[in-house]
Amino acid sequence: MLETDGEVLRLRDGRALGYAQYGDASAWPVLVFQGTPTSRLPHNPLGTSAPVHLVVPERPGFGCSDFLPGRRLLDWASDVRELVDHLGIERFSVVGVSGGAPHALACGLELAHRISRLGIVSGVGPFEAAGATRGMAAQRKAGALVARHAAFLLRPLFWAFRNPARNPEGFVQHFSEGFSAADRALLGDPVIRSLRARSYAEATRRGVRGFAHEVALLTRPWGFSLSEVACDVLLWHGNEDASTPISMARHVAESLPRCRAQFFPGEGHFVAARHWEEIVAGLTS
Repeated sequence: MLETDGEVLRLRDGRALGYAQYGDASAWPVLVFQGTPTSRLPHNPLGTSAPVHLVVPERPGFGCSDFLPGRRLLDWASDVRELVDHLGIERFSVVGVSGGAPHALACGLELAHRISRLGIVSGVGPFEAAGATRGMAAQRKAGALVARHAAFLLRPLFWAFRNPARNPEGFVQHFSEGFSAADRALLGDPVIRSLRARSYAEATRRGVRGFAHEVALLTRPWGFSLSEVACDVLLWHGNEDASTPISMARHVAESLPRCRAQFFPGEGHFVAARHWEEIVAGLTS
């Protein structure tokens, strides 16, 4: 069984790409794009009863992955192509959680011929869509406004007030402000809190530049249309999500050509932690 603490691929342009592998190397591969700030270390327990080969890459500027100045969402698909080629993987599934969702959709546009299933879990949607931030927690909404209109402020603000590397436990606490009762209950689990604190700290161990750049990237126009994504998409979302509100999820589901959506009453942002077994089954069946 695979469980690597971290591996590094040197990309063609010379950048380092960090990633980790979990599960059964002979099983169906699923690439997991975690939320923002991301790292190769799991945000939630990744074990399942079904055999699966999980590959968790770090986006530019996080963990072991070098920063890429001026990167676009679609640039991520090129990095993923190099990674799966390096690992000898021809076809695979992808799942994007929260801030990882737009990156998964970018792969669904650029790598559709190699992706069997694409999953979106509690995914960020386009901020320019009507009502996109309706139901979003106040601090998240304020951060999105800064990202869209004054992105140069994000890096010093994150360094001073939202820096996981300096205070990972405090970041986890701030992260959940305004979240649903279901989410707050889940973060009461010491295993979940510990995993998240460790992963967020690793994501920003070399600074918050990648974090700030990605938040700005997610809140601005993505550079492609959801109608262009040719993959079969499975979408899971909580009705009480205060980070990526249900309005975002409904817009994404309605805009994708082939999408099956499942919405969970009474659940918030941490759908991946509660339904991981079901998500993996959907992506490997």
